[in-house]
Amino acid sequence: MLRLLILIILSLTLLGRAGADEVIACIPDREKMLSLDYSTFDHDPRLGWRSVAERPECRLEAADLLRAYHERLQAQGEPVKWDAE
Repeated sequence: MLRLLILIILSLTLLGRAGADEVIACIPDREKMLSLDYSTFDHDPRLGWRSVAERPECRLEAADLLRAYHERLQAQGEPVKWDAE
């Protein structure tokens, strides 16, 4: 019974690590991406947020990256306009 419990705990621990590694794989250098100028961050398909969003398994991370980027702009006093039209 103890062995089974240990195996379950180890399995859950390894699954948790796989999830954390997935985020790292989606955004290798988050700080570097957040420091890009607006044009590069928004339009460059290799360097900006679109490079993350093009992978279906990384779309939530891409959305979070967009949120963080715009929060950083607002904190610096930069205008951020959301146009949903």
